Amino acid sequence: MKFIKLHKNMVLCFLIGLLISPIIYFLYMKSIKLSPFIISDFNQNPKDVENFKTLTWTESKYSSKYQVSVMDDNLKILKYIETTDTNVKLDNVYAKNNESIIINVKSIDNSQNKKDSNNENYKVIWTIPTFDLKDGQTIFNNENMIIDILNKNNEDLTGYYYALYKDNDLIYKSSVENSQAKIDKSIISNLVGKYSLVLYRIANEDEYIIDKKEINIKVQRVTDINIVYPQDNSLVFWDDFKIDFNGGENATKYYIKISNSTDKVVFEKNLSNIQKVDVEISELQENKNYTLTIVAKNPLDKEVTKTKSINFKTGKKNKVQKVESDTPNGNVTWNKKVTLLSQTDNVEIYYTTDGSNPTTNSIKYTEPIIIKSRVTIKAIAVRKNMIDSEISEFKYSPIAYGMGSSNSWAPIALFDEGYLPIRYYNQRTGGYAYTTYGPKDNDWDDGYTATIASHGCGPTAVSIVVSTLTEKDVNPAITTEYACQHGYCFPSGTLNSFIKDYSIKQGLKVEMAGQNDKDKIIKALKSQKSLVVAVMGKGTFTTTAHYIVLRGANDNGQVLVADPNSIERSKKFYDIDLIIREAKAPYFFIISK
Repeated sequence: MKFIKLHKNMVLCFLIGLLISPIIYFLYMKSIKLSPFIISDFNQNPKDVENFKTLTWTESKYSSKYQVSVMDDNLKILKYIETTDTNVKLDNVYAKNNESIIINVKSIDNSQNKKDSNNENYKVIWTIPTFDLKDGQTIFNNENMIIDILNKNNEDLTGYYYALYKDNDLIYKSSVENSQAKIDKSIISNLVGKYSLVLYRIANEDEYIIDKKEINIKVQRVTDINIVYPQDNSLVFWDDFKIDFNGGENATKYYIKISNSTDKVVFEKNLSNIQKVDVEISELQENKNYTLTIVAKNPLDKEVTKTKSINFKTGKKNKVQKVESDTPNGNVTWNKKVTLLSQTDNVEIYYTTDGSNPTTNSIKYTEPIIIKSRVTIKAIAVRKNMIDSEISEFKYSPIAYGMGSSNSWAPIALFDEGYLPIRYYNQRTGGYAYTTYGPKDNDWDDGYTATIASHGCGPTAVSIVVSTLTEKDVNPAITTEYACQHGYCFPSGTLNSFIKDYSIKQGLKVEMAGQNDKDKIIKALKSQKSLVVAVMGKGTFTTTAHYIVLRGANDNGQVLVADPNSIERSKKFYDIDLIIREAKAPYFFIISK
Protein backbone atom coordinates (compact mmCIF):
# COMPACT_ATOMS: atom_id res chain seq x y z
CA MET A 1 0.00 0.00 0.00
CA LYS A 2 2.88 2.26 0.82
CA PHE A 3 4.23 1.59 -2.69
CA ILE A 4 0.87 2.50 -4.22
CA LYS A 5 0.69 5.69 -2.24
CA LEU A 6 4.24 6.60 -3.20
CA HIS A 7 3.62 5.77 -6.94
CA LYS A 8 -0.02 6.68 -7.19
CA ASN A 9 0.34 8.56 -10.45
CA MET A 10 2.33 5.79 -12.17
CA VAL A 11 -0.17 3.12 -11.18
CA LEU A 12 -3.03 5.26 -12.38
CA CYS A 13 -1.37 5.69 -15.76
CA PHE A 14 -0.80 1.91 -16.07
CA LEU A 15 -4.41 1.16 -15.34
CA ILE A 16 -5.62 3.76 -17.80
CA GLY A 17 -3.29 2.32 -20.49
CA LEU A 18 -4.52 -1.18 -19.79
CA LEU A 19 -8.10 -0.05 -20.23
CA ILE A 20 -7.66 1.90 -23.46
CA SER A 21 -5.21 -0.46 -25.28
CA PRO A 22 -7.99 -2.65 -26.79
CA ILE A 23 -9.68 0.46 -28.03
CA ILE A 24 -6.48 1.66 -29.57
CA TYR A 25 -5.91 -1.83 -31.16
CA PHE A 26 -9.41 -1.84 -32.49
CA LEU A 27 -8.99 1.62 -34.00
CA TYR A 28 -5.69 0.53 -35.50
CA MET A 29 -7.06 -2.61 -37.04
CA LYS A 30 -10.01 -0.72 -38.32
CA SER A 31 -7.71 1.54 -40.21
CA ILE A 32 -5.97 -1.38 -42.02
CA LYS A 33 -7.22 -2.08 -45.58
CA LEU A 34 -6.80 -5.32 -47.68
CA SER A 35 -4.28 -4.79 -50.40
CA PRO A 36 -5.46 -5.32 -54.02
CA PHE A 37 -4.45 -8.44 -55.98
CA ILE A 38 -4.41 -9.59 -59.63
CA ILE A 39 -5.57 -12.87 -61.21
CA SER A 40 -2.54 -13.77 -63.20
CA ASP A 41 -3.41 -16.95 -65.11
CA PHE A 42 -5.88 -19.72 -65.81
CA ASN A 43 -4.19 -22.67 -67.54
CA GLN A 44 -6.37 -24.27 -70.25
CA ASN A 45 -3.64 -26.39 -71.87
CA PRO A 46 -4.44 -30.11 -71.40
CA LYS A 47 -0.88 -30.99 -72.35
CA ASP A 48 0.44 -29.17 -69.28
CA VAL A 49 -0.86 -31.92 -67.05
CA GLU A 50 0.72 -30.49 -63.87
CA ASN A 51 -0.93 -27.09 -64.10
CA PHE A 52 -3.97 -27.89 -66.24
CA LYS A 53 -7.08 -26.02 -65.03
CA THR A 54 -5.03 -24.17 -62.39
CA LEU A 55 -6.07 -20.59 -61.51
CA THR A 56 -3.41 -18.34 -59.90
CA TRP A 57 -3.47 -14.79 -58.48
CA THR A 58 -1.22 -12.45 -56.49
CA GLU A 59 -1.44 -12.25 -52.68
CA SER A 60 -3.85 -9.83 -51.05
CA LYS A 61 -2.10 -8.55 -47.90
CA TYR A 62 -3.93 -9.09 -44.63
CA SER A 63 -6.28 -11.59 -46.31
CA SER A 64 -7.17 -14.65 -44.26
CA LYS A 65 -8.84 -16.57 -47.08
CA TYR A 66 -10.10 -16.38 -50.63
CA GLN A 67 -13.45 -17.26 -52.13
CA VAL A 68 -13.45 -18.40 -55.78
CA SER A 69 -16.64 -18.48 -57.84
CA VAL A 70 -16.80 -19.73 -61.45
CA MET A 71 -19.88 -18.62 -63.41
CA ASP A 72 -21.20 -18.84 -66.93
CA ASP A 73 -22.45 -15.84 -68.90
CA ASN A 74 -25.81 -16.16 -67.18
CA LEU A 75 -24.05 -15.95 -63.78
CA LYS A 76 -24.91 -19.56 -63.02
CA ILE A 77 -22.42 -20.89 -60.48
CA LEU A 78 -20.35 -23.67 -61.99
CA LYS A 79 -17.86 -23.98 -59.10
CA TYR A 80 -17.30 -22.45 -55.62
CA ILE A 81 -14.12 -22.88 -53.55
CA GLU A 82 -12.73 -21.38 -50.31
CA THR A 83 -8.95 -21.48 -49.92
CA THR A 84 -6.03 -19.81 -48.13
CA ASP A 85 -3.70 -20.39 -51.09
CA THR A 86 -3.28 -18.07 -54.03
CA ASN A 87 -3.90 -20.84 -56.56
CA VAL A 88 -6.57 -23.44 -56.98
CA LYS A 89 -7.32 -26.34 -59.33
CA LEU A 90 -10.68 -25.82 -61.03
CA ASP A 91 -11.49 -29.51 -61.43
CA ASN A 92 -15.04 -30.49 -62.35
CA VAL A 93 -15.70 -27.22 -64.10
CA TYR A 94 -17.27 -28.18 -67.40
CA ALA A 95 -18.08 -25.09 -69.41
CA LYS A 96 -18.72 -25.22 -73.14
CA ASN A 97 -15.94 -24.75 -75.64
CA ASN A 98 -15.74 -21.23 -77.13
CA GLU A 99 -18.09 -19.78 -74.54
CA SER A 100 -17.07 -17.14 -72.01
CA ILE A 101 -16.90 -17.75 -68.27
CA ILE A 102 -16.46 -15.35 -65.36
CA ILE A 103 -14.10 -16.17 -62.52
CA ASN A 104 -14.50 -14.08 -59.37
CA VAL A 105 -11.90 -14.18 -56.61
CA LYS A 106 -12.77 -12.43 -53.34
CA SER A 107 -10.15 -11.81 -50.62
CA ILE A 108 -11.45 -11.79 -47.05
CA ASP A 109 -9.61 -9.88 -44.24
CA ASN A 110 -8.23 -11.65 -41.17
CA SER A 111 -10.41 -9.83 -38.66
CA GLN A 112 -13.11 -12.07 -37.25
CA ASN A 113 -15.59 -9.28 -36.76
CA LYS A 114 -14.94 -7.30 -39.91
CA LYS A 115 -16.27 -8.08 -43.36
CA ASP A 116 -13.89 -6.09 -45.48
CA SER A 117 -13.02 -7.76 -48.82
CA ASN A 118 -11.59 -7.16 -52.26
CA ASN A 119 -13.01 -8.57 -55.53
CA GLU A 120 -11.30 -9.39 -58.78
CA ASN A 121 -13.19 -10.59 -61.88
CA TYR A 122 -11.49 -12.58 -64.62
CA LYS A 123 -13.35 -13.14 -67.88
CA VAL A 124 -11.99 -15.80 -70.20
CA ILE A 125 -13.06 -17.80 -73.26
CA TRP A 126 -13.19 -21.54 -72.50
CA THR A 127 -10.85 -23.17 -75.05
CA ILE A 128 -10.72 -26.66 -73.58
CA PRO A 129 -12.30 -29.28 -75.94
CA THR A 130 -15.79 -30.18 -74.74
CA PHE A 131 -18.80 -32.22 -75.74
CA ASP A 132 -21.38 -30.30 -77.76
CA LEU A 133 -23.92 -31.35 -75.21
CA LYS A 134 -25.90 -29.73 -72.44
CA ASP A 135 -25.58 -31.11 -68.96
CA GLY A 136 -28.56 -33.37 -68.29
CA GLN A 137 -29.46 -33.61 -72.01
CA THR A 138 -31.80 -36.42 -73.07
CA ILE A 139 -30.54 -39.17 -75.40
CA PHE A 140 -32.96 -41.71 -76.86
CA ASN A 141 -31.82 -45.32 -76.84
CA ASN A 142 -33.30 -46.29 -80.21
CA GLU A 143 -30.80 -44.30 -82.27
CA ASN A 144 -27.04 -44.02 -82.58
CA MET A 145 -25.51 -41.50 -80.19
CA ILE A 146 -23.22 -39.16 -82.15
CA ILE A 147 -21.86 -36.16 -80.22
CA ASP A 148 -19.50 -33.59 -81.70
CA ILE A 149 -16.49 -32.49 -79.70
CA LEU A 150 -16.05 -28.71 -79.84
CA ASN A 151 -12.45 -27.71 -80.39
CA LYS A 152 -11.98 -23.95 -80.95
CA ASN A 153 -8.19 -24.14 -81.17
CA ASN A 154 -8.24 -27.11 -83.56
CA GLU A 155 -6.17 -29.07 -81.12
CA ASP A 156 -4.93 -32.49 -82.15
CA LEU A 157 -7.27 -34.88 -80.31
CA THR A 158 -4.98 -37.87 -80.59
CA GLY A 159 -4.82 -39.44 -77.16
CA TYR A 160 -8.32 -38.27 -76.24
CA TYR A 161 -10.90 -40.82 -75.20
CA TYR A 162 -14.52 -40.82 -74.14
CA ALA A 163 -16.38 -43.18 -71.86
CA LEU A 164 -19.91 -43.82 -70.67
CA TYR A 165 -20.45 -44.61 -67.00
CA LYS A 166 -23.36 -45.68 -64.85
CA ASP A 167 -22.31 -44.43 -61.43
CA ASN A 168 -18.75 -45.86 -61.30
CA ASP A 169 -19.36 -48.75 -63.67
CA LEU A 170 -17.83 -48.42 -67.14
CA ILE A 171 -20.37 -49.12 -69.93
CA TYR A 172 -18.37 -48.18 -73.01
CA LYS A 173 -15.00 -46.67 -73.88
CA SER A 174 -13.40 -45.59 -77.18
CA SER A 175 -10.92 -43.16 -78.68
CA VAL A 176 -12.03 -39.88 -80.26
CA GLU A 177 -12.14 -39.99 -84.07
CA ASN A 178 -13.02 -37.14 -86.39
CA SER A 179 -13.82 -34.93 -83.38
CA GLN A 180 -16.81 -37.09 -82.46
CA ALA A 181 -17.93 -39.43 -79.74
CA LYS A 182 -19.98 -42.26 -81.20
CA ILE A 183 -21.88 -45.02 -79.41
CA ASP A 184 -23.94 -47.45 -81.48
CA LYS A 185 -27.60 -47.86 -80.58
CA SER A 186 -27.00 -51.58 -80.08
CA ILE A 187 -24.99 -50.63 -76.98
CA ILE A 188 -27.44 -48.13 -75.51
CA SER A 189 -30.67 -49.85 -76.60
CA ASN A 190 -30.98 -51.53 -73.21
CA LEU A 191 -29.97 -48.50 -71.15
CA VAL A 192 -32.35 -46.21 -69.32
CA GLY A 193 -31.62 -43.59 -66.65
CA LYS A 194 -28.85 -41.14 -65.74
CA TYR A 195 -25.34 -41.74 -67.05
CA SER A 196 -22.05 -39.82 -67.19
CA LEU A 197 -20.26 -39.13 -70.43
CA VAL A 198 -16.59 -38.35 -69.79
CA LEU A 199 -13.97 -36.88 -72.12
CA TYR A 200 -10.42 -37.45 -70.94
CA ARG A 201 -6.83 -37.40 -72.08
CA ILE A 202 -4.18 -39.95 -71.26
CA ALA A 203 -0.74 -38.52 -70.40
CA ASN A 204 2.09 -40.27 -68.60
CA GLU A 205 -0.23 -43.27 -68.26
CA ASP A 206 -2.62 -41.16 -66.18
CA GLU A 207 -6.11 -40.12 -67.16
CA TYR A 208 -6.97 -36.41 -67.01
CA ILE A 209 -10.64 -35.53 -67.26
CA ILE A 210 -11.26 -32.83 -69.86
CA ASP A 211 -15.05 -32.67 -69.82
CA LYS A 212 -17.92 -34.46 -68.13
CA LYS A 213 -21.61 -34.28 -68.84
CA GLU A 214 -24.58 -35.97 -67.25
CA ILE A 215 -26.97 -37.43 -69.80
CA ASN A 216 -30.43 -38.90 -69.39
CA ILE A 217 -31.00 -41.96 -71.60
CA LYS A 218 -34.68 -42.46 -72.26
CA VAL A 219 -36.98 -44.70 -74.24
CA GLN A 220 -38.57 -42.98 -77.22
CA ARG A 221 -42.31 -42.56 -76.91
CA VAL A 222 -44.33 -45.27 -78.66
CA THR A 223 -46.56 -43.98 -81.45
CA ASP A 224 -50.28 -44.73 -81.73
CA ILE A 225 -51.35 -48.14 -83.01
CA ASN A 226 -53.55 -48.45 -86.10
CA ILE A 227 -55.38 -51.75 -86.57
CA VAL A 228 -55.93 -52.29 -90.30
CA TYR A 229 -57.74 -55.63 -90.03
CA PRO A 230 -60.12 -56.48 -88.58
CA GLN A 231 -61.71 -53.06 -88.35
CA ASP A 232 -63.74 -51.91 -85.38
CA ASN A 233 -67.25 -53.39 -85.22
CA SER A 234 -66.67 -55.36 -88.42
CA LEU A 235 -67.76 -58.89 -89.35
CA VAL A 236 -64.98 -61.47 -89.76
CA PHE A 237 -66.01 -64.26 -92.14
CA TRP A 238 -65.62 -67.77 -90.86
CA ASP A 239 -62.14 -68.40 -92.21
CA ASP A 240 -58.57 -68.05 -91.03
CA PHE A 241 -57.50 -64.41 -91.07
CA LYS A 242 -54.53 -62.18 -90.42
CA ILE A 243 -54.39 -59.43 -87.83
CA ASP A 244 -52.82 -56.51 -89.66
CA PHE A 245 -51.64 -53.42 -87.79
CA ASN A 246 -49.10 -50.63 -88.02
CA GLY A 247 -47.88 -47.74 -85.88
CA GLY A 248 -46.52 -48.59 -82.44
CA GLU A 249 -43.12 -47.32 -83.51
CA ASN A 250 -40.25 -47.38 -80.99
CA ALA A 251 -41.75 -50.36 -79.17
CA THR A 252 -39.68 -53.52 -78.82
CA LYS A 253 -42.44 -55.85 -77.69
CA TYR A 254 -45.99 -56.35 -78.95
CA TYR A 255 -48.64 -58.32 -77.09
CA ILE A 256 -51.74 -59.36 -79.00
CA LYS A 257 -54.80 -60.97 -77.51
CA ILE A 258 -58.37 -61.78 -78.46
CA SER A 259 -60.87 -62.09 -75.61
CA ASN A 260 -64.50 -63.10 -75.64
CA SER A 261 -67.49 -61.35 -74.10
CA THR A 262 -66.57 -62.70 -70.64
CA ASP A 263 -63.02 -61.32 -70.96
CA LYS A 264 -61.55 -64.81 -71.29
CA VAL A 265 -58.44 -64.73 -73.50
CA VAL A 266 -58.93 -67.19 -76.36
CA PHE A 267 -55.90 -66.16 -78.43
CA GLU A 268 -52.64 -64.44 -77.54
CA LYS A 269 -49.23 -63.91 -79.04
CA ASN A 270 -46.04 -62.00 -78.21
CA LEU A 271 -43.99 -60.41 -81.00
CA SER A 272 -40.66 -58.64 -81.14
CA ASN A 273 -41.57 -56.66 -84.26
CA ILE A 274 -44.65 -55.63 -86.23
CA GLN A 275 -45.95 -58.30 -88.57
CA LYS A 276 -49.22 -59.79 -89.75
CA VAL A 277 -50.44 -62.34 -87.23
CA ASP A 278 -52.22 -65.52 -88.36
CA VAL A 279 -55.37 -66.48 -86.47
CA GLU A 280 -56.97 -69.88 -86.99
CA ILE A 281 -60.70 -69.26 -86.95
CA SER A 282 -61.18 -72.63 -85.24
CA GLU A 283 -59.86 -71.02 -82.04
CA LEU A 284 -62.99 -68.82 -82.04
CA GLN A 285 -66.70 -69.59 -82.16
CA GLU A 286 -69.25 -68.82 -84.82
CA ASN A 287 -71.43 -65.74 -84.58
CA LYS A 288 -69.75 -64.38 -81.40
CA ASN A 289 -68.43 -60.98 -80.26
CA TYR A 290 -64.73 -60.56 -79.53
CA THR A 291 -62.30 -57.84 -78.50
CA LEU A 292 -58.87 -57.53 -80.11
CA THR A 293 -56.25 -55.74 -78.00
CA ILE A 294 -52.74 -54.82 -79.12
CA VAL A 295 -50.18 -53.48 -76.65
CA ALA A 296 -46.94 -51.92 -77.92
CA LYS A 297 -44.35 -51.42 -75.21
CA ASN A 298 -40.71 -51.15 -74.26
CA PRO A 299 -39.97 -53.24 -71.14
CA LEU A 300 -37.24 -50.77 -70.10
CA ASP A 301 -39.88 -48.17 -69.29
CA LYS A 302 -43.39 -49.22 -68.30
CA GLU A 303 -44.67 -45.72 -68.92
CA VAL A 304 -43.72 -45.96 -72.61
CA THR A 305 -46.70 -48.04 -73.75
CA LYS A 306 -49.54 -47.73 -76.25
CA THR A 307 -52.67 -49.85 -76.28
CA LYS A 308 -55.38 -50.17 -78.92
CA SER A 309 -58.57 -52.26 -78.73
CA ILE A 310 -61.33 -52.89 -81.27
CA ASN A 311 -64.43 -55.11 -81.32
CA PHE A 312 -65.45 -57.54 -84.05
CA LYS A 313 -67.91 -60.34 -84.63
CA THR A 314 -67.40 -63.72 -86.28
CA GLY A 315 -69.71 -64.97 -89.00
CA LYS A 316 -71.05 -68.46 -89.70
CA LYS A 317 -69.57 -71.29 -91.72
CA ASN A 318 -70.43 -71.18 -95.42
CA LYS A 319 -70.99 -74.21 -97.59
CA VAL A 320 -68.63 -75.01 -100.44
CA GLN A 321 -70.21 -74.70 -103.89
CA LYS A 322 -70.85 -78.13 -105.40
CA VAL A 323 -68.51 -79.67 -107.97
CA GLU A 324 -69.18 -78.90 -111.62
CA SER A 325 -67.91 -80.57 -114.79
CA ASP A 326 -66.90 -78.96 -118.04
CA THR A 327 -68.47 -81.89 -119.89
CA PRO A 328 -72.24 -82.61 -119.86
CA ASN A 329 -73.47 -86.09 -118.88
CA GLY A 330 -73.91 -88.62 -121.70
CA ASN A 331 -71.86 -89.85 -124.62
CA VAL A 332 -68.33 -88.51 -125.01
CA THR A 333 -65.48 -89.27 -127.33
CA TRP A 334 -63.19 -92.05 -126.20
CA ASN A 335 -60.28 -90.71 -124.09
CA LYS A 336 -62.22 -87.51 -123.37
CA LYS A 337 -60.64 -85.42 -120.58
CA VAL A 338 -63.21 -84.25 -118.02
CA THR A 339 -62.34 -81.25 -115.86
CA LEU A 340 -63.92 -80.84 -112.41
CA LEU A 341 -64.19 -77.48 -110.64
CA SER A 342 -66.04 -75.52 -107.95
CA GLN A 343 -67.08 -71.87 -107.89
CA THR A 344 -65.57 -71.64 -104.38
CA ASP A 345 -61.90 -70.65 -104.43
CA ASN A 346 -59.06 -72.75 -103.02
CA VAL A 347 -60.99 -75.99 -102.67
CA GLU A 348 -59.82 -79.60 -102.82
CA ILE A 349 -61.94 -82.04 -104.82
CA TYR A 350 -62.24 -85.74 -104.00
CA TYR A 351 -64.04 -88.27 -106.22
CA THR A 352 -64.93 -91.92 -106.74
CA THR A 353 -65.64 -93.97 -109.88
CA ASP A 354 -67.09 -97.09 -108.22
CA GLY A 355 -70.47 -95.64 -107.27
CA SER A 356 -69.57 -95.01 -103.61
CA ASN A 357 -69.97 -91.63 -101.95
CA PRO A 358 -66.69 -89.67 -101.83
CA THR A 359 -64.87 -88.52 -98.67
CA THR A 360 -61.51 -86.88 -98.04
CA ASN A 361 -60.07 -90.42 -98.11
CA SER A 362 -61.19 -90.90 -101.72
CA ILE A 363 -59.15 -90.07 -104.85
CA LYS A 364 -57.91 -86.49 -104.78
CA TYR A 365 -58.58 -84.63 -108.00
CA THR A 366 -55.33 -83.19 -109.41
CA GLU A 367 -55.82 -83.39 -113.19
CA PRO A 368 -58.57 -84.01 -115.73
CA ILE A 369 -60.16 -87.47 -115.62
CA ILE A 370 -59.73 -89.48 -118.86
CA ILE A 371 -62.87 -91.37 -119.89
CA LYS A 372 -61.96 -94.80 -121.29
CA SER A 373 -65.04 -96.73 -120.23
CA ARG A 374 -68.59 -96.18 -119.04
CA VAL A 375 -68.25 -94.52 -115.64
CA THR A 376 -70.14 -92.72 -112.88
CA ILE A 377 -68.11 -90.02 -111.14
CA LYS A 378 -69.18 -88.80 -107.71
CA ALA A 379 -67.32 -85.77 -106.32
CA ILE A 380 -67.26 -83.38 -103.35
CA ALA A 381 -65.42 -80.08 -102.85
CA VAL A 382 -63.77 -79.41 -99.49
CA ARG A 383 -62.23 -76.32 -97.95
CA LYS A 384 -60.94 -75.70 -94.45
CA ASN A 385 -63.38 -73.84 -92.19
CA MET A 386 -66.28 -74.46 -94.57
CA ILE A 387 -69.02 -77.09 -94.79
CA ASP A 388 -68.30 -79.77 -97.42
CA SER A 389 -70.23 -79.39 -100.66
CA GLU A 390 -73.09 -81.63 -101.67
CA ILE A 391 -72.16 -84.70 -103.71
CA SER A 392 -72.18 -84.16 -107.47
CA GLU A 393 -72.69 -87.04 -109.90
CA PHE A 394 -71.63 -87.32 -113.53
CA LYS A 395 -72.24 -90.23 -115.91
CA TYR A 396 -70.27 -90.74 -119.13
CA SER A 397 -70.20 -93.31 -121.94
CA PRO A 398 -67.30 -93.12 -124.40
CA ILE A 399 -68.09 -93.51 -128.11
CA ALA A 400 -67.01 -97.02 -129.12
CA TYR A 401 -65.17 -97.99 -132.33
CA GLY A 402 -67.43 -97.86 -135.39
CA MET A 403 -70.11 -95.90 -133.59
CA GLY A 404 -71.81 -93.19 -135.60
CA SER A 405 -74.45 -92.90 -138.29
CA SER A 406 -74.85 -91.30 -141.67
CA ASN A 407 -76.20 -88.14 -140.08
CA SER A 408 -73.70 -87.89 -137.18
CA TRP A 409 -71.44 -84.84 -137.03
CA ALA A 410 -69.49 -86.27 -134.08
CA PRO A 411 -66.14 -88.00 -134.52
CA ILE A 412 -65.78 -91.76 -134.24
CA ALA A 413 -63.24 -93.12 -131.75
CA LEU A 414 -60.54 -95.20 -133.39
CA PHE A 415 -58.56 -96.99 -130.70
CA ASP A 416 -55.95 -99.73 -130.75
CA GLU A 417 -54.30 -100.63 -127.45
CA GLY A 418 -50.89 -98.99 -127.20
CA TYR A 419 -51.50 -96.44 -129.95
CA LEU A 420 -52.71 -92.86 -130.00
CA PRO A 421 -56.57 -92.71 -129.80
CA ILE A 422 -57.93 -91.03 -132.91
CA ARG A 423 -60.95 -88.80 -133.44
CA TYR A 424 -61.94 -90.14 -136.83
CA TYR A 425 -64.11 -88.42 -139.43
CA ASN A 426 -65.29 -90.09 -142.66
CA GLN A 427 -65.91 -87.84 -145.64
CA ARG A 428 -68.77 -90.03 -146.97
CA THR A 429 -70.79 -91.03 -143.86
CA GLY A 430 -70.98 -87.92 -141.68
CA GLY A 431 -73.86 -85.47 -141.60
CA TYR A 432 -71.56 -83.04 -143.39
CA ALA A 433 -70.84 -85.46 -146.32
CA TYR A 434 -73.00 -83.59 -148.86
CA THR A 435 -71.88 -80.13 -147.85
CA THR A 436 -70.76 -78.28 -151.00
CA TYR A 437 -67.07 -78.30 -151.75
CA GLY A 438 -66.02 -75.20 -153.71
CA PRO A 439 -68.25 -72.46 -155.17
CA LYS A 440 -72.03 -72.83 -155.00
CA ASP A 441 -73.58 -74.77 -157.95
CA ASN A 442 -70.19 -75.86 -159.23
CA ASP A 443 -70.05 -78.82 -161.64
CA TRP A 444 -66.68 -80.19 -160.59
CA ASP A 445 -67.97 -83.74 -159.97
CA ASP A 446 -68.55 -84.84 -163.56
CA GLY A 447 -71.26 -82.25 -164.06
CA TYR A 448 -72.55 -82.46 -160.49
CA THR A 449 -71.92 -80.12 -157.60
CA ALA A 450 -68.76 -81.20 -155.76
CA THR A 451 -69.22 -82.15 -152.06
CA ILE A 452 -67.05 -83.20 -149.15
CA ALA A 453 -67.96 -86.81 -150.04
CA SER A 454 -66.54 -86.44 -153.55
CA HIS A 455 -63.65 -83.98 -153.04
CA GLY A 456 -63.10 -83.46 -149.30
CA CYS A 457 -60.42 -86.00 -148.33
CA GLY A 458 -57.94 -83.18 -147.65
CA PRO A 459 -60.15 -81.15 -145.24
CA THR A 460 -61.34 -84.43 -143.65
CA ALA A 461 -57.74 -85.62 -143.04
CA VAL A 462 -56.97 -82.25 -141.48
CA SER A 463 -60.09 -82.55 -139.26
CA ILE A 464 -58.82 -85.94 -137.98
CA VAL A 465 -55.37 -84.53 -137.19
CA VAL A 466 -56.49 -81.26 -135.58
CA SER A 467 -59.30 -82.87 -133.55
CA THR A 468 -57.00 -85.59 -132.22
CA LEU A 469 -53.95 -83.46 -131.36
CA THR A 470 -55.82 -80.43 -129.96
CA GLU A 471 -58.75 -82.43 -128.46
CA LYS A 472 -61.17 -79.98 -130.11
CA ASP A 473 -63.77 -81.55 -132.38
CA VAL A 474 -63.24 -79.73 -135.69
CA ASN A 475 -65.48 -81.48 -138.23
CA PRO A 476 -64.87 -81.53 -142.03
CA ALA A 477 -67.56 -78.92 -142.72
CA ILE A 478 -65.47 -76.41 -140.73
CA THR A 479 -62.18 -77.22 -142.43
CA THR A 480 -63.80 -77.35 -145.88
CA GLU A 481 -65.41 -73.95 -145.45
CA TYR A 482 -62.07 -72.43 -144.43
CA ALA A 483 -60.20 -74.12 -147.31
CA CYS A 484 -62.66 -72.96 -149.96
CA GLN A 485 -62.95 -69.40 -148.63
CA HIS A 486 -59.16 -69.02 -148.66
CA GLY A 487 -58.40 -70.35 -152.14
CA TYR A 488 -57.29 -73.93 -151.38
CA CYS A 489 -60.24 -75.71 -153.18
CA PHE A 490 -60.02 -76.76 -156.86
CA PRO A 491 -61.80 -79.29 -159.15
CA SER A 492 -58.78 -81.56 -158.83
CA GLY A 493 -58.92 -81.44 -155.03
CA THR A 494 -57.41 -79.49 -152.14
CA LEU A 495 -54.00 -77.82 -152.42
CA ASN A 496 -51.21 -79.55 -150.51
CA SER A 497 -50.35 -76.23 -148.77
CA PHE A 498 -53.70 -76.31 -146.91
CA ILE A 499 -52.50 -79.28 -144.83
CA LYS A 500 -49.58 -77.26 -143.48
CA ASP A 501 -51.21 -73.82 -143.27
CA TYR A 502 -54.34 -74.88 -141.38
CA SER A 503 -52.41 -77.09 -138.95
CA ILE A 504 -50.07 -74.23 -138.04
CA LYS A 505 -53.08 -71.94 -137.62
CA GLN A 506 -54.36 -74.38 -134.97
CA GLY A 507 -51.07 -74.14 -133.05
CA LEU A 508 -49.50 -77.35 -134.34
CA LYS A 509 -46.01 -77.93 -135.70
CA VAL A 510 -45.45 -79.19 -139.26
CA GLU A 511 -42.35 -80.85 -140.70
CA MET A 512 -42.00 -82.33 -144.18
CA ALA A 513 -40.61 -85.79 -144.96
CA GLY A 514 -39.80 -87.58 -148.20
CA GLN A 515 -39.62 -91.16 -149.44
CA ASN A 516 -36.14 -91.57 -147.92
CA ASP A 517 -37.29 -90.60 -144.41
CA LYS A 518 -38.83 -93.90 -143.31
CA ASP A 519 -37.08 -93.93 -139.92
CA LYS A 520 -38.11 -90.35 -139.26
CA ILE A 521 -41.76 -91.18 -140.03
CA ILE A 522 -41.74 -94.33 -137.83
CA LYS A 523 -40.18 -92.41 -134.92
CA ALA A 524 -42.82 -89.68 -135.14
CA LEU A 525 -45.66 -92.20 -135.17
CA LYS A 526 -44.27 -94.12 -132.17
CA SER A 527 -44.03 -90.90 -130.10
CA GLN A 528 -47.87 -90.79 -129.84
CA LYS A 529 -47.52 -87.01 -130.11
CA SER A 530 -47.54 -86.82 -133.91
CA LEU A 531 -49.68 -87.83 -136.86
CA VAL A 532 -48.58 -87.97 -140.48
CA VAL A 533 -50.70 -86.88 -143.45
CA ALA A 534 -49.60 -88.82 -146.50
CA VAL A 535 -50.27 -87.66 -150.10
CA MET A 536 -51.12 -90.95 -151.85
CA GLY A 537 -51.05 -91.73 -155.55
CA LYS A 538 -52.61 -94.55 -157.56
CA GLY A 539 -52.59 -97.87 -155.70
CA THR A 540 -54.09 -99.35 -152.55
CA PHE A 541 -55.97 -96.26 -151.40
CA THR A 542 -56.98 -94.44 -154.61
CA THR A 543 -57.06 -94.55 -158.40
CA THR A 544 -55.98 -90.91 -158.73
CA ALA A 545 -54.84 -88.92 -155.64
CA HIS A 546 -55.87 -89.07 -152.00
CA TYR A 547 -54.94 -87.89 -148.49
CA ILE A 548 -54.73 -90.38 -145.63
CA VAL A 549 -53.54 -90.09 -142.03
CA LEU A 550 -50.84 -92.40 -140.63
CA ARG A 551 -51.74 -92.89 -136.96
CA GLY A 552 -49.31 -95.41 -135.44
CA ALA A 553 -46.41 -97.79 -136.13
CA ASN A 554 -45.25 -101.12 -134.66
CA ASP A 555 -41.80 -102.69 -134.45
CA ASN A 556 -42.40 -104.77 -137.57
CA GLY A 557 -42.47 -101.77 -139.90
CA GLN A 558 -46.24 -101.69 -140.16
CA VAL A 559 -48.46 -98.64 -139.73
CA LEU A 560 -52.08 -97.97 -138.83
CA VAL A 561 -53.97 -95.47 -140.96
CA ALA A 562 -57.08 -93.28 -140.71
CA ASP A 563 -58.44 -93.18 -144.25
CA PRO A 564 -61.02 -90.36 -144.66
CA ASN A 565 -62.71 -92.39 -147.42
CA SER A 566 -62.92 -95.83 -145.74
CA ILE A 567 -63.47 -96.90 -142.16
CA GLU A 568 -62.69 -100.49 -143.17
CA ARG A 569 -59.22 -99.56 -144.41
CA SER A 570 -58.79 -97.64 -141.16
CA LYS A 571 -58.92 -100.89 -139.16
CA LYS A 572 -55.83 -102.48 -140.74
CA PHE A 573 -52.03 -102.36 -140.53
CA TYR A 574 -50.07 -101.64 -143.74
CA ASP A 575 -46.43 -102.16 -144.56
CA ILE A 576 -44.59 -98.83 -144.35
CA ASP A 577 -42.72 -99.64 -147.55
CA LEU A 578 -46.06 -99.95 -149.40
CA ILE A 579 -47.13 -96.54 -148.11
CA ILE A 580 -43.82 -94.93 -149.14
CA ARG A 581 -43.86 -96.58 -152.55
CA GLU A 582 -47.40 -95.39 -153.35
CA ALA A 583 -46.93 -91.87 -151.91
CA LYS A 584 -46.50 -88.91 -154.25
CA ALA A 585 -44.93 -85.49 -153.85
CA PRO A 586 -44.85 -83.60 -151.60
CA TYR A 587 -45.18 -86.96 -149.78
CA PHE A 588 -45.53 -86.62 -145.98
CA PHE A 589 -46.58 -83.90 -143.49
CA ILE A 590 -45.41 -84.77 -139.95
CA ILE A 591 -47.77 -82.82 -137.66
CA SER A 592 -47.07 -82.60 -133.92
CA LYS A 593 -48.45 -81.05 -130.74
